[in-house]
Amino acid sequence: MQKSKGMTDSLRLQIIEEHLSGRSKYFLARKYNLKSISRITHWMRIFGLEDSPPKPVEEMSKKQSESEEIRSLQLELKRLKKSLAEEQLRSRAYDRMIDVAEDMFKIPIRKKPGTKPSGR
Repeated sequence: MQKSKGMTDSLRLQIIEEHLSGRSKYFLARKYNLKSISRITHWMRIFGLEDSPPKPVEEMSKKQSESEEIRSLQLELKRLKKSLAEEQLRSRAYDRMIDVAEDMFKIPIRKKPGTKPSGR
């Protein structure tokens, strides 16, 4: 029996095909002398295969899916507006903090418009 380290991709695909056709990972790990059943799962991810067949998707009416999409977009818009308001508040707080520091230490902290970047 081979170790998984020296296996070719074709053998790995064969093992995956056997699993997808109904063999258990435990059985295949014993048959091919694999250290653990997680190797098979790992290979399936590498080859872009799913462990179980995709579940059938129920078709929804066009109107129903559009209303769900609109609802989703409305929630996203609300979240983004809240995030924007928080960032604007944070920006004002930083501006105020700089103003206080400039007054307290009597030094200019903000760069003047049109200044060149430092040559670091």
